[in-house]
Amino acid sequence: MGVVKVGFKDNFGTDLVFEGAVEPRGATGYKFAGTVRGNCGLDRSNESFDNTVQVEHGATSGDWNTLEFRITGDPIKVEGEGTRLPNETVDFRIGANVTAMGNYQYGSATTVTAGGPPQEVVAMYTKTDGNENNSYYVRFNGHAWADGPTGYVVRGTLDADTQGGALTQQHATFGHKSASGSWKYETFKTDDGLKDILVRGQRKAGESIRLIVGATSNVANLYSYGTEVTGTLPDTF
Repeated sequence: MGVVKVGFKDNFGTDLVFEGAVEPRGATGYKFAGTVRGNCGLDRSNESFDNTVQVEHGATSGDWNTLEFRITGDPIKVEGEGTRLPNETVDFRIGANVTAMGNYQYGSATTVTAGGPPQEVVAMYTKTDGNENNSYYVRFNGHAWADGPTGYVVRGTLDADTQGGALTQQHATFGHKSASGSWKYETFKTDDGLKDILVRGQRKAGESIRLIVGATSNVANLYSYGTEVTGTLPDTF
C-alpha cells in the first residue's frame, strides 16, 4: 500500500492537500482512498459556479481520471480505482478552479507504487488448562503485501476469546516485524469482539516479515504467544 500526498497552493488563499493510500487490485488494477483538506480563498458568491477541487489519478503511462468535488471547508472523503499495466506505478495530482473563468490549475504530480500481490496470512494462539471453561483463543486472518521493496502492509481481523478463570481484564495482542527488525504490537481487550488490523512497516529490500499473536494467559497477566508466521512478499505481480 503506497502512501500518496499531493497539494495545490496559490497566492490568493487556496491551499488544498490530498492524503491517502493506494493498493493493488489484481495484477492490472489499483484502488485508493483518502481525504482532501483545505480551502479556496476565492469568493464565488457572484459567480455561476462554485469553488471546486479535482483529484486526478491514472497509470503512469496512461491518461488522467478525474474526480471533482465542491469545496466547503470540510474534509472531503475520496475513493477511486483504475487500471494499469502489470507492475506499473500510479500518478496523482490535485487542482482547483482558481482562474477568473473557473479553469483548473494543478500542483505537482507524484508517483506511487501500488505494491505487490496480497499474500494470505493466518496466525493463531490457543491454550486450555485442562478445562474447556478456562481457555484462550486468538486468531488473525488477513493478507500482507509489499509496499515497494522496503515496506510492507498487513490487513485483516483479530478474533480473541477468553473463557472462565481470570479475575482481571484479559488482552490479546498482534505482533509484526521484518525478519531482521523488532516487534511492534497492537493490543486489545479480549471482550472487545472482532478487531480490524491495518499496520505498516519497513524492511530491508526483499525481506520477509514475521507475524505472531498471543494473550495474557500466564500468571500475573503475562503474555504467551503462538508460533511465528513468516510472510514472503513478492514485490511485483
